[in-house]
Amino acid sequence: MEESVLIAFLSASVLLTLSPGPDILYVFSLSLSAKKKDAIKLTWGLTTGLFLHTAVVALGWSEVLLRFPELVWSIKIIGASYLVYLAVSGLRQKPTTEVSEATKTKSYFWQGFLMNVTNPKVTLFFMVFFPGFVFSETLSLQTQFGVLGLLFWGQAFLIFNGVALLGDRIQKYSYFSLTQRFQNRLQAFVLLCIAAVLLMSA
Repeated sequence: MEESVLIAFLSASVLLTLSPGPDILYVFSLSLSAKKKDAIKLTWGLTTGLFLHTAVVALGWSEVLLRFPELVWSIKIIGASYLVYLAVSGLRQKPTTEVSEATKTKSYFWQGFLMNVTNPKVTLFFMVFFPGFVFSETLSLQTQFGVLGLLFWGQAFLIFNGVALLGDRIQKYSYFSLTQRFQNRLQAFVLLCIAAVLLMSA
């Protein structure tokens, strides 16, 4: 087993996760405009979806996406439609309406999970990224891809939670508070941007 390969993989994964992207932007905007626990639940959902992408690549199912590009588009449209739905729902929410906090908070995990699993670009990225970091001549490719997926999840989870905590700290020490209407608009804008990026990605 070549530990240097794993270290290189982990380093590359951290740099990729830290590079500005729609997911990390949504986590940051949510931590600025909502409660810290909501942003953390979102990170749980976003990163949990990575296990599904890892399984698809490890089991060879990603080949289906290459053979049937129309399936990729179908998944993208479903994901983008869901994001637009979330954005519109947020804009239509009345500022004075006290939605059940338990229900609202609980939904952030599933929002993050669905946002991640309906982005086939992640699966295709893993399919290209993982083979370059095969680290053992004795372990099967499925096992190695599983290890790489676990490492990618771990660093993404830590970084996303760090961003959530940073946004929460900024919110607490800022000299202004965001109104609920502005919070809804900010989150809706970010969600619509993510939907556009998803549809325009190759």
